[in-house]
Amino acid sequence: MKAGRPRRYKYTQRWREHLEQLPKGSSGESCFWAEVEEINIHVAKKTPYGEVRNRVLEVENNLRRWYEREEVEKDIFLEESTLVKFWKNLPDHNREQSCIREFIPNWTP
Repeated sequence: MKAGRPRRYKYTQRWREHLEQLPKGSSGESCFWAEVEEINIHVAKKTPYGEVRNRVLEVENNLRRWYEREEVEKDIFLEESTLVKFWKNLPDHNREQSCIREFIPNWTP
């Protein structure tokens, strides 16, 4: 994704991190949806979960952090959102241990 991400997003992200004195790479919201879509493609193609597990965990951890900082809106967790559809396609064991499971509507273990 680094090679395909437009410079305008990279520069904006670096500027924000510098302005707010954030660690480098900590405000990657601009590529969040691209990462969700890319993982979703792998899941749809039945790629073994072990091959995308680390990416899923990173997305979930980033999302939780951004949500707690109020950097993303609650509507990201609406029932028909791309994120929720993606998350519900993950293996049961991932969803049961997920750090964002409490935000997902109508989810029961």
